[in-house]
This record gives sequence, C-alpha cells and structure tokens, in this order.
Amino acid sequence: SKRLWARFDAESGGVLGADFEGAVVFSEPGRSGWAEHARFDEVAGEVVLRGGEARLVDEAQGSELRGRQIRIGTRSHDITAREKVRHTVSRKGEAGIGPLGGDEPTVLLCQEFDYVAATKTARYHEQALLRSGRDEIRAPLIEIEEPAEGARRLRAEGGVSSLMHPRPAKGEKKVPAAIETRSRELVYDEKARRIVYTGEVELRQGDILSKSPEAIVLLAADGKTIDRLLAGSPVEVRQGARSARGERGTYTPWDETLVLV
Repeated sequence: SKRLWARFDAESGGVLGADFEGAVVFSEPGRSGWAEHARFDEVAGEVVLRGGEARLVDEAQGSELRGRQIRIGTRSHDITAREKVRHTVSRKGEAGIGPLGGDEPTVLLCQEFDYVAATKTARYHEQALLRSGRDEIRAPLIEIEEPAEGARRLRAEGGVSSLMHPRPAKGEKKVPAAIETRSRELVYDEKARRIVYTGEVELRQGDILSKSPEAIVLLAADGKTIDRLLAGSPVEVRQGARSARGERGTYTPWDETLVLV
C-alpha cells in the first residue's frame, strides 16, 4: 500500500494489527485482493478490504468476488462481502450442469454475501440474482452448498422466480420455449439432476400454464436438456381457452405431450 500503520504488543513485540491506505494489494497462496483501504486484526483473525470496489480473486476456485467491503477470516477462512456484491464463478475444466452449469461463468448479485468454509456454504441475501448464461434465478435468499465435487445443492426461498432456456434434445432442431416459474421455494440437487419447486407453483412454457403445490424438473444426463416435468397434486393446466385438471401431470418436451392422471 502507499501508507502503513502497524500496532505491536508492548511486551512480546508481536504484531497486533495494521492499517493500510491507498492502492492496497493483498495476497496469499491461491488468492489475491485489491482495495483502497485494508485492516489486519490479529486478535480477531481477519483482514478487511474496503473502499471503492474491493476485489478478491481465488485462482483455485476460479472465482472473483467484488463488493464495497470484503472480510476474510485468516483462521476460519470464512468470507463476507457487503454492498453491491458481485460473485463470478468459473468451473475450471468443466461446464457444470443445470442452473449452476452452462458454457459461461455463473454470476451472482446481492447486497450481502456470507461464506462458511467449514460447511462450504455460500449465502446470498437481499435481491439475490443468479445468472448462468441466459438462465436466471431471483429470490431474497439463495444458498449454495458443496459437500463434494459434483454434488452441489442450491436452495432459494422467500418468493422465487426462475427462467430456463432448455436445449433441444439430440437430433432435434426445434428449440424448446423458455420455462418461467414462480414459487415460494426452489431446491436444485446437482447430483440427482433435479429441480424441485414448492409452494403455489406457477410454471409457464409458451402458451401453456400450470398451477400446482409442487413441480419437479428432471434433467437429462447432459444436464442441459429437460427429460420430464412433473406437477401435482393436484395440478391445473391452461392452454389458451382450454383448461384441464388432474391429480398429477407429466410433460415430456421431446414429443410435446402432457399426460394428466
């Protein structure tokens, strides 16, 4: 930095903390950060980057975190960020599948971000938005946990809206219409390739609208096309002037068929 003030223990001479001002550069193995101001607190075990747009890059995770303030736990390895948070995540060597996949990096926007290293859980609060390519999820809270590689779990709650652009099945030229969904909660299991919407679910694709307490989207093995869509129970379906009801509904996009039972 341009200026540095350090605080020492009078008896041991050990560093208690330090303040850094002007063009601060922070680095440790695998991570780098930039900010206008920074504070190191040995007692609290943290480094705080703030001022302008603080930035933290994690080369190992392929991620970049931006915000007005970023707090790094030097012992816990927890991270928090506040105000105009933007978290960009690139899955090195793999495209990922489902809402966390795509050929482009996943971008998450919010006002408050908290990451707990012990459980590998990231929480995005206040006006949270996840964007992967053209797909989106919006909710007051989005939480992502990764207990193991390829086993991420995403949960959104508090009034969720999502937009998916499924790819056509292999050999098909017709591109499926986008799927717009509203629900109280959404849970995505990457390993099971399953998205579960619960609570007053409204799902629209083209001119078809379904309403049900729960809806489940099952992804194909590639994670980019939809195998089946299940809704119930009960389920109400509308298409223009037509309407139908049943206990359960199954929609298969490859033959554009809805079966009500």
